[in-house]
Amino acid sequence: MKKWLRILAALAVLGLVVVAVSALAIDKFMTREVLFITPKSADVVEMEKALWMEGDPVADIYGVPAEQTAVVVMPDESKIFVPEEDRSLLLMSVDKQQGENPLQVKTIWFLTKWAAIGLAVAAGLFLGLSFLGSSGRSD
Repeated sequence: MKKWLRILAALAVLGLVVVAVSALAIDKFMTREVLFITPKSADVVEMEKALWMEGDPVADIYGVPAEQTAVVVMPDESKIFVPEEDRSLLLMSVDKQQGENPLQVKTIWFLTKWAAIGLAVAAGLFLGLSFLGSSGRSD
């Protein structure tokens, strides 16, 4: 029994490592930092472009911008664009009214944290239980 508990503890530690490395890989290789905008209709965008002057916020031309940028996991490239007025911006059209909620990397890290805690507790319990009991048998 002790042998199986130690194997389970080792598997829990291995799972913890896999979860952490996966989250790091996702964060490093599968994300883009964008500014979410709630899109405006094409005719409104054309009017905004005509009224826009140098120094005005660019994101406001295309829609209602979020307060800050977000790091998105595997974003839909068809919804991302660089406005011609400011090539340093990367905007992503997201219509929350239509149920569009791109996966953000902060969600990945939130889940990773709780998975790591759960796996660490499981590993500790399995290891602790393997040392309990003095049956004299080592099966």
